[in-house]
Amino acid sequence: MTPPPIPDTRVHIVREVPLEAVMPLVRLRSSAFARLRAPKGKREEVLRSVERLAATGAFPLAGVYRFARAHREGGEIVLAAAADGILPTRVPTPRTAGDWSAADGLSDSPTVGDSVALFAVTAGRVAPQARLRAEDGHLVEAHLLEVTALALAEGCAEWMHGQIRKMWGVGPAEGFRISPGYPACPDLSIQKTLFDLLVPEAVGITLTESLMMDPEASVSAIAFWKGRREGGDDAE
Repeated sequence: MTPPPIPDTRVHIVREVPLEAVMPLVRLRSSAFARLRAPKGKREEVLRSVERLAATGAFPLAGVYRFARAHREGGEIVLAAAADGILPTRVPTPRTAGDWSAADGLSDSPTVGDSVALFAVTAGRVAPQARLRAEDGHLVEAHLLEVTALALAEGCAEWMHGQIRKMWGVGPAEGFRISPGYPACPDLSIQKTLFDLLVPEAVGITLTESLMMDPEASVSAIAFWKGRREGGDDAE
């Protein structure tokens, strides 16, 4: 299977991701509902509340992305050096009990032109607004603000992944992505590697000393143009 071409390996900044493109991709995952403690019967009502909040413009959706030439060596992704700032980089992706590694989505030859895409997106900083509402006694509103930001960040990641698929010229359900700190890429220190390569500070995303993203409503990922994540879905 011939790897698709990539436009370049430069960092691209998307300062305004269109809300109308992200909203159809928003899925309130169980983690978001757990944070809000919303029963299943209330999920549609919560989703409508999220839509209303999102429409206020309080969540500045933005992101950065870049492509990188890559191949696999064992359970590692090896990013090739590039003229626009990428140094040879190794990203460990350990094998699961089912003998699956994210690196399996790449060719083992450095000469065939295979690639990955790196990206980070954010829905902006809502913690100060949420804290003020909580201090005023509006706890449900405070929680809903945080849930909305998380849901929009996840939807923004879906949108960015979709744009990357289009640039690769692959179908809307092809490939998969992984994120640092999740089972397919448990080493959170990889976050530092992604930040060095993407410089997402350009859209307001920074790393804490514990390598967590700030704002919290942010997603970083490595996307692959072929293969499937173990378990068959497209989540981190």
